[in-house]
Amino acid sequence: MSSVTQFVSEIWSLFAVGVAVTLVRIYARTKVVGFKGLQPDDYLASIALLGFAGMAGIAFVGGSMYHKEMAGGMLPEQRPGEKPSAEALAIRVKGNKLHFAQWVVYATTLWTLKSSLLVLYMRLTTGLAGRFACRIKAGFIMVAATWVAVMLTIFLSCRPFTDYFKPNVNGSAVCRAAISPPIVWTCYALNVFTDLYLITLPMPLLWKTSMKTYKKVGLGLLFSAGAVIIVFATIRCVLIYIDPKDGAPVSGTWAVRETFVAVITTNFPTSFSLVKTMLGSTLKSLRSTQHTEQEGKKPSELRTFGSSTRASKKIRGVGDPTATNMLFSASEEQIVNGGMPTPMEEGRWSDPTLGSDGAQDEETVDRVNTPKIG
Repeated sequence: MSSVTQFVSEIWSLFAVGVAVTLVRIYARTKVVGFKGLQPDDYLASIALLGFAGMAGIAFVGGSMYHKEMAGGMLPEQRPGEKPSAEALAIRVKGNKLHFAQWVVYATTLWTLKSSLLVLYMRLTTGLAGRFACRIKAGFIMVAATWVAVMLTIFLSCRPFTDYFKPNVNGSAVCRAAISPPIVWTCYALNVFTDLYLITLPMPLLWKTSMKTYKKVGLGLLFSAGAVIIVFATIRCVLIYIDPKDGAPVSGTWAVRETFVAVITTNFPTSFSLVKTMLGSTLKSLRSTQHTEQEGKKPSELRTFGSSTRASKKIRGVGDPTATNMLFSASEEQIVNGGMPTPMEEGRWSDPTLGSDGAQDEETVDRVNTPKIG
């Protein structure tokens, strides 16, 4: 497979997977709340997909031009000391414009996905006041301010602005959009800073809940997937720094990869429930096997201290669905279903790792069903 074919295949394969994951998210949401019930985080995720399409398109056009220039022996390093042809100069000017546009689309797409995640946190904690609500509001301010800072850096780093589009490869690196140090490092620093904030945002409250440790860890990993974006952003910047000559193709390709990871990690929490439903038959089969193995046991052996037969039924998904919603600040439906209030003040957290079959944390069931003494 040629380098061009490999490049094109990777770009459009990543885009296709990103589209599929976003569509799964929208389908999962509309299946529960309908199109009219979609929330701002869903629309932001869809807008980000348009940005991802722009990223893939720019990378495809720019990458194809680069490989064409390389195949024709028109790269500066291929003709040292020679005056570039008019065709080569035109390609470089167009390439510089594409790299500049890619930075704008790249930053806007990533920051749109950050906003989508913040809106998701906000609707999961509807009705919550206090420190956590303030942290979400601070997150919105931070995301908006850092996006403006990145845009100002992109548009103001090179003076005069038109120098961004000059074909002279021996000019200042600041005016070479693909590898411009002010743009690369400002965007990297603010990107990592905001991602770390989004990762740590739900953690303090999560670990204060009464859920079992393994569920806390599972939720923590689910909402910490943004760490993968940091890894990809770091790789991209390091490669540009250590090899500025090949910075242009590296910048374009890794920008698409990083955006792809951001699309996946942002849409995964709301897509998780549908994926789990698709695996429901397998899970039911396993539960049926376990139930068969436990048939000989006495009911008292299956209950926890202080629980009643009714509580045990609720654990298996039988009982009043209103009580089920009271016991949890919603399972994964809380993430898929919009506008359902979450009583976070009582130390409960939305648990996307649980299915809609009513399977619940026994500790929570016992706490609610154990009668008060005195």
